[in-house]
Amino acid sequence: MMGIFLSQPKSRRQWRTLRLCGPFAVTLLLASAADAQDTHPVLPADMAIASRPEAAPGVTIESGELRARIALPDAKNGFYRGTRFDWSGMITSVTMSGSRFYGPWYNAVSPTIHDFIDLPGGVVVNPSNAATGPAEEFANRDGETVPGYNAAPVGGTFIKIGVGRLRKDDLEPYDHFRAYTIVDGGHWSVQHSKNRITFIHRLRADATGFGYEYEKTIALSPGGIMTIAHRLRNIGRRPIDTQIYNHNLARFDDADIGPGVSVRFPFSITGAVSAPDLARIDGDTLRYGAILAPGDRLQLPAQQGAADKIPGPFRITGANGATITMQTDTPLVRTVLWSIRRAVAVEPFTAIHVAPGAEQRWSWQYTFTPASAAR
Repeated sequence: MMGIFLSQPKSRRQWRTLRLCGPFAVTLLLASAADAQDTHPVLPADMAIASRPEAAPGVTIESGELRARIALPDAKNGFYRGTRFDWSGMITSVTMSGSRFYGPWYNAVSPTIHDFIDLPGGVVVNPSNAATGPAEEFANRDGETVPGYNAAPVGGTFIKIGVGRLRKDDLEPYDHFRAYTIVDGGHWSVQHSKNRITFIHRLRADATGFGYEYEKTIALSPGGIMTIAHRLRNIGRRPIDTQIYNHNLARFDDADIGPGVSVRFPFSITGAVSAPDLARIDGDTLRYGAILAPGDRLQLPAQQGAADKIPGPFRITGANGATITMQTDTPLVRTVLWSIRRAVAVEPFTAIHVAPGAEQRWSWQYTFTPASAAR
């Protein structure tokens, strides 16, 4: 019996190209099940909604020339159904005056890939990574910032805000690339108008003592401004201590990352870039000097924030001259940068500490400048 698998080819003759996910293509290898070692089955096109945001439930909001397509939380047909990222406010596209920001940075999805693989024919990701745009996650990379995970016994539960209550299946450390069973998805309510959308996710408290009401509003306003405002209320009896970061998977008109792309931080960059042949540090700015090829990955060491100081704006500039400027109203724990050829991601982390009965608010303002303004 033949199946579809993704693998490094042993010869060029072994490659075949299949059409997956609407306009996207990925190069795949046909192999028998006996040859499946080190290969990865790819989800059929009708299952890979993650690469076809237009096929999933969503809402478009707009203000003047600025438009944003936002996926709706839906356990059956939703654009994103993984357990890593917050299901609310998954922004699949932002456009303004002919420029496109964000959009899928991968070609297909495979449940057997731990993170992602980047091959000449395309990028294939784990379902938990199949997010776009300013995707947000409540967690760091360890169980300490995932409320309830480390203390939970095997078979017990923990929470991921914006996802729900999940089951801990073993004693392995928390891994946000892993798919966890959703025991209780909570209750979602959504309200929207022409230029804004509000999500409310309520997870009742249970015997573990964790419960919350989480609200996120995305609003567009004149001048190419998008605001993402958050409110987290603790309705349980145990404190919620976590972090939230925004995986700003920026793209510009679907072009690969290369010369002309830059990221300006609100402070001087410390440490060395991981691939100095691809980009250089110029004070507070990272400048790409070469087109990133399949398999290239570029990172900066974590840039530490000041606990009592709100930083200035971050700015990402595309090769076409379009820009995304991001400003928060809250101090940051740290900021990291990660990029491959399909996206550059500035990831600022905010500390979340909410006592029982209390709430915390924070927001980000994005200003989009189209390529036409740079000409």
